[in-house]
Amino acid sequence: MAVRMARGPEPSFEQGAAMIMDRWARERNPRVSASEVELARSYLQAAGVGSAALRDGRFVMTGPAPSTVDGTQLVLLGLRHFVRSRR
Repeated sequence: MAVRMARGPEPSFEQGAAMIMDRWARERNPRVSASEVELARSYLQAAGVGSAALRDGRFVMTGPAPSTVDGTQLVLLGLRHFVRSRR
């Protein structure tokens, strides 16, 4: 019988934003995890910016100027929106 350890709640995009920016600045490598991409998608969706996943791993951003982005670019869009909303 396998025992599953209870994990804490998943951090929100807002909580992880500083960590992502610090990691990118320190490592000079803008890699993102699948969970960070999903958190960014959820954050942007709540802010009214939709996205649709493509089969090749990229995303189509919906809105007045639709564009196709990869996961890193999607997280960057989320970070930009987050920083602007805090000003």
